[in-house]
Amino acid sequence: MNKIIKIALVLSISTALYAEPETSVVEASLTNYTPESEMQLANKLTALGSLKQKTRDYESAIAFYNQSLAVRTKLGDTESQGFALVLYLKSISEFRLGRSCQALENIKEVIQIYQKMGDLDSALQAEEEGLKKYQEACSLAYQKQPSLTLNKELATSKD
Repeated sequence: MNKIIKIALVLSISTALYAEPETSVVEASLTNYTPESEMQLANKLTALGSLKQKTRDYESAIAFYNQSLAVRTKLGDTESQGFALVLYLKSISEFRLGRSCQALENIKEVIQIYQKMGDLDSALQAEEEGLKKYQEACSLAYQKQPSLTLNKELATSKD
């Protein structure tokens, strides 16, 4: 991974960069960075997503993560730690936006990737940190929604 991307990831992941000036400097640095390969582009997009996630701009974070995932998919890099990490980070933003069922689907894929790679520690960590919480939130979301059958019955009885 390119040095500037590593620095940006460390800054955006390990420290809480909520102060706007510092965030702007890191974002400008990343934005101005020109990757030399498609994988460096994917890493740049991941770093930008992580930065947006740290500043609680979850929609933008998801957009950057989706772009990174698209580049990685194009490269055939869908069963790697990098792909799993981006998907995991995306699930966190989705969960924070209340999209717990989408976060749940993504964390399941993360766990499958880690299991295929033989990285059982990371699979277990994803399961403990995300899966249970997302399952609980998703099932609560479904309990709060009126059933589709009930909605159809109500619509039919009004006619």
